[in-house]
Amino acid sequence: MKILENFDLEKVIARRDTLRGKYNRSGLSNTDYNELLRLEKAISKAIPEEISNQRPDGATHWQAGVYYRVSKYGVWAKWDRSSWITSFKWPDGIMTPLSNRTEEASHE
Repeated sequence: MKILENFDLEKVIARRDTLRGKYNRSGLSNTDYNELLRLEKAISKAIPEEISNQRPDGATHWQAGVYYRVSKYGVWAKWDRSSWITSFKWPDGIMTPLSNRTEEASHE
């Protein structure tokens, strides 16, 4: 699937979230379900670069537009615009681990 230049990641994510909500409440038609699958695939291809470009220092994970970090003691923190907010609870859902920036730099 080719990502278009006018691809608006925020709009695509919003549409995906709308379809997910509808799916969770009452199910989807085959057409909507196929659209949801296409959106998921497009997001999964576009998101790594977008995530990397906007990543705050210290972020170790990402999920649904929110950055997280975890300490070596398993304490989670959520990025909230300008600071980390600590939480001892595992974030709900699937987390996308982020590669270490020093590893990225050494590969370039």
